[in-house]
Amino acid sequence: MPTPSNFNRAKRMLKKLRTYLGRVIRDITRKIEGNSGLEVGFAQLLLLARRVHEQQQRQREPKVYSLHAPEVECIGKGKAHRPYEFGVKVSVATTISHAKGGQFVTHVKALRSNPYDGHTLATIPDMQMLAGNTIARILADKGYRGHNAPIGQWAIVNSYGLVRDTHSPAV
Repeated sequence: MPTPSNFNRAKRMLKKLRTYLGRVIRDITRKIEGNSGLEVGFAQLLLLARRVHEQQQRQREPKVYSLHAPEVECIGKGKAHRPYEFGVKVSVATTISHAKGGQFVTHVKALRSNPYDGHTLATIPDMQMLAGNTIARILADKGYRGHNAPIGQWAIVNSYGLVRDTHSPAV
């Protein structure tokens, strides 16, 4: 359980690490000064290190969560057991039927800035262009219902193990 002493200790260690990072940035900058080859080579790394050094705890955007993968974002899930995940939301399209060799992935796209699930249907024209065919059916969960669904295509919603067609009249 977090206690005030643990918070204070964490704050001290963060300040110490920030001091170390500032020293390293200044030292590297001082040592590569005048050597254009090294300045070009270290430019991206120093920019990333300065972003980490200057960012604040409650800063909104853009924050660096990972040095080896700076494109990583914090995704708030709203679930008690795992409120936050780190990464990038990805849209993946596969074929419905299984072929002899397995199911094929027809389209993959990384979606920046954590869009709402229903708004990711805007990737459908890209999928159709890549596949060279129109999409007849869309299988998705409830988050996609009623958002940017293309006219004339079926959006099927999976709810608690039941498959329901959202565009057909109620029976």
